[in-house]
Order: sequence, then C-alpha cells, then structure tokens
Amino acid sequence: MRLLDGATGTELARRGFELRAPAFSAAANLEAPALVSAIAADYATAGAAMITTNTTCAHRHYVGDDVARQCRAAVALARRGAPSAQVAGAVAMLPAAVEPIRRAQQYRETAIALVEAGVDVLLLESFVDLDELARALEVTRGLHPRRWAAVVPTPTLHAAALAGLEVEHVALHCAALPTIAAALELAPGGVIEAAYPSCAPGQDDDAFAAQLVALARRHGLAWIGACCGSTPATIAALAHAQVQQPPLSPTS
Repeated sequence: MRLLDGATGTELARRGFELRAPAFSAAANLEAPALVSAIAADYATAGAAMITTNTTCAHRHYVGDDVARQCRAAVALARRGAPSAQVAGAVAMLPAAVEPIRRAQQYRETAIALVEAGVDVLLLESFVDLDELARALEVTRGLHPRRWAAVVPTPTLHAAALAGLEVEHVALHCAALPTIAAALELAPGGVIEAAYPSCAPGQDDDAFAAQLVALARRHGLAWIGACCGSTPATIAALAHAQVQQPPLSPTS
C-alpha cells in the first residue's frame, strides 16, 4: 500500500495564499510557484509517493487562455518539489453552470495539456455524477495509458456502478472517513483500489490515520492519502500508522 499526498488548497490558504476568484488555487502556480513546490516537497518528505498537480481549477472556466501555461507550471512545480515521486495530473469535475459541450471540451483541453507536460497518471477527480464521469472518460480516452477515476461517494452514487470503468484505479475521496468506509462496504470486492478522505477541522491525525490504514488493509486498497483539510502532518501520520499496524494475515 502506497501513499498519496494531501490537500493543496488547504495548505495554500494555511500558508497565507488568498484563494480568490476566478482561478482560486490555480493562481498560485504562476503567482507563488515556490509555495506550490514547497507543499509538494513537504508531502513527499511526509511519505507521499504520488503528488497531485495543483490543477483542480486549471480549466478554461477558471483560467481562460492560460490552461496550457498553468498545467506546464503545475507539473514542473510538482517535479521540482518531489523529484522522486510520481505526478498525477488532476482534471476536476466542472460545475453544472458550464454547458455540457463546454465541459467536455474543457476536460479534454486540460487533460491534453497535462499529458503534454509529462504527468505519470491522468487523474479525473471530484466527480459526484457518474454520467459526468463517463463524459470525461470518453473525451480523455487514449490520451494517457494510466487514467484514474476519483469519485465522491453520495447517497445517489452507488459504488457497484463503478465496476468496469476503463481506468487503472478507481478511488473514493472528498468525503469524511465514515462515508468512505460505508461506500467501501457496499462496493464489490476489488473495484475500489484507492481512498483519500477529507479531514475535519481540528481532527486527530493519528486517530484518522490508524482508522484509514486499518480500513485500507481490510479492503485491500493499493493507495491511500487525504483530501480537503489535510496537511503534510496527516500524510506523515499515515506513514507512521502503516509501520505501527502489521498487515493482516492471510487468515484474518
């Protein structure tokens, strides 16, 4: 089981960067590059083997004509901060206010820019609607041999429906740990292979990490990390929990 990183937007705000419209966190790629690479470095030092690009808001909807420049910068900053880690290029779900045809065009545009910048994985994330995920998967088909799909478990999103997606890994994320755990219990074995839950303000990182590592081992997850609200300390706690908790025996 390997470690993903944690939140970037949370860390940018915690370190004093103003997340303002329209580009929000993506603005830091061009305005505060040293800060973005430092965050990647801190996550790698904490134990993350994969760093996610700071491109959640790098679609044309947020950054206009700067999509390619944003993606090049984000990938370069992840590489600079964590040269030994894999880099996942984040392509996040767009809001419903964007017309469907525009959403499809923008998913593809951002994905192409990330692939051309040299990501190791194309990560389609923050999807709360499977039809929208299908749209993103369709327009990014063939762009990269390694695609992941990260979905947010909701009462209307059934984990069983994730079986058969044409991706390397399916992940659950951006929901509290109990919600992730409930979705894993309902999913067919082997469908979900990664999880990176969100973190509550003031949570105990050690307790969170112990629970997530135990859950991941019970369900045979290949990757774990954390999402909104997490910090490098959260990932360090996950690394520590992996050492403290022995793997389940074959008869467990």
